[in-house]
Amino acid sequence: MDSVEIIKSQHCPYLPQDPMFEILTRVSLETLERCRLVSKEWNHVTYEPSFMKLYCKRNGILSGFFIQCLGLKLYTAFASQGNPFQDRSLSLDMLPVLAIVRAVSNQGLVYCESLRSRFHYVCKPTTGEWVKIPNPKTRFTTYRNAMVVLHSRPLHYKVVRLSEPKDASRGCTIICEIFDSEKGAWKRLENIKSSGFVLLSEAPPVFASGAFHWFTFSQQIFAFDINSEKWELIDLPENFTDETTFYLKKALVQYEGKLALLRYAMDVDKVEIWVMENYSRRTWKLAREIVNSAYEDTIVHLYRSDVAVVINYKDLVWYDLNNGTSTTTKGSHIFFSRNVYPFESDYEPMF
Repeated sequence: MDSVEIIKSQHCPYLPQDPMFEILTRVSLETLERCRLVSKEWNHVTYEPSFMKLYCKRNGILSGFFIQCLGLKLYTAFASQGNPFQDRSLSLDMLPVLAIVRAVSNQGLVYCESLRSRFHYVCKPTTGEWVKIPNPKTRFTTYRNAMVVLHSRPLHYKVVRLSEPKDASRGCTIICEIFDSEKGAWKRLENIKSSGFVLLSEAPPVFASGAFHWFTFSQQIFAFDINSEKWELIDLPENFTDETTFYLKKALVQYEGKLALLRYAMDVDKVEIWVMENYSRRTWKLAREIVNSAYEDTIVHLYRSDVAVVINYKDLVWYDLNNGTSTTTKGSHIFFSRNVYPFESDYEPMF
């Protein structure tokens, strides 16, 4: 019985703040994910910047962004706040072939596809471990990928592959396959009839409330539940796409573990963070509003609840939402890269 189960079994409604803080800063990544489900208080505390900074230091957690660019050559780098790009600190060199990142999961697992031979791998860059997994149906063209670790001990993960027929005459059809590590095989689900919507964002999906989420051209969110293996469309908040606001940018992000939307109206220089307060009821709440933000580029992620990450031509810029200050991570190989994956991993073996 782990610490989370002990607390639940004793019906302890809360722990004093200081002991709770100390305990939570010393648990594993998997246990931390489960602790966040115990209460709103625990969830909020564990997303506080001061907590995460201490947690990463005490547990040797590598936290930042895994970036891959495919230009004249394949370039892979890792970036963290306040540090320069480190192209050798996190790599795919352990793989037997040159590989493209298709998805990055929680707890630091990466799903890759070889550049030429079309082999598929799952690896953990911080430990150098990797396994080759069976190929999905290669006669389909891969459209989007996603991956999640369900348990680390024993290791259980799932990979989602959304693809489309190479024959365009088949219409708006999305083919869905899932690889389950416990079964060691791909399973094809019922085709998704898109009825005109097309997955919009090339950015990695946001995983929240047990589902992966992508924007669509129909101004909705495509959600795929990893447990039920069902999909649905979620409406954006009312007036979120205000036609009277010019040069509107938006991003799908995670805010304290919840599905959230970033809305940036450049003409009025304002950033809004909308959070899905109740996922089952699909209720949105305006959590934060920042004026005079002066962002010049596209926000791609929330690194912490108070730090937005922006990518420009060749750098990552970290904006503090509280005081408006910023720090820049310089890089020379990330021109227009959209393969920017949030990455958090320990150095414990998983395979």
